[in-house]
Formats: sequence, C-alpha cells, structure tokens
Amino acid sequence: MSLTSTLSASTDMLSKIVEFEKVNERFGFYWQNIDEILAQIHSECDETKEAWLKGDKRHTQEEVGDIIHAALCLCVFLGFDPLETLQANVQKFQTRYTALTDLVKKDGLADLNNQPREVLLDYWEKAKTLAYQRAALVD
Repeated sequence: MSLTSTLSASTDMLSKIVEFEKVNERFGFYWQNIDEILAQIHSECDETKEAWLKGDKRHTQEEVGDIIHAALCLCVFLGFDPLETLQANVQKFQTRYTALTDLVKKDGLADLNNQPREVLLDYWEKAKTLAYQRAALVD
C-alpha cells in the first residue's frame, strides 16, 4: 500500500468516526459532558491493561482501538477536527523529539539506550522546554 493510499484510508477512517458521532448525536446516543467521555477513556484503559495482563493480544488490540475511538469522540465533542488534531500532535512530537536528540548529543551521548527511566523523563522534560523556547523564537 502506498503512502498516499495509507493516508487516504486514515483520513477516511477519521471521517467515519466524525460521521458516527453526528449520527449518534441525532439519534440521542451521545455524550452529555466531557466527564462521561473521560470516564469512558479511563475505563477502556483499564480494560486494555486487563487484556494485556491476561496475554490476550487480540482483545488487547480491540481495547486499544476502543481507546483511540473514545479519544476521537472527545476530539469531536470538543469541536476539534480529528485530522488537524493528529497532525498538530505529530508535529509537536517531532519538534520535541528533535530537541531531545539535540540535548542527548550535546551531552555527548549517542542515544538513550540502557538509561534509567528517570534519565529518560528528565531529558523529555528538558526537550519540551527547549521545543517551546524554539517555537517562541519562530513566532
């Protein structure tokens, strides 16, 4: 499958979620408030962990799909375009990842393999700050 067809299929799937949510709302099967959606996301996370701990890969994938669906429902509920939201998120992650690799190299490391979790989190927080500072310079 080509990148173009993959992107097209992804866009189609996001469009289906938006359409499902519109149909659900017209039918009266819709979220009343943000707390309902967030509770659903938490519930799906718990179900994903349960399936994972049982070693049930198929069920785990199904539950991850439920998390993604619920997150997209949240996006629609809040009035955000899911595709634009995902694109902005990917851009943000790429910017932060670039800052992360710059910081690691600056400290003389080739990568973060075999580093303790605390070191990874510390670099990530520093990368977020650096990415924010870089963005402020561009604006």
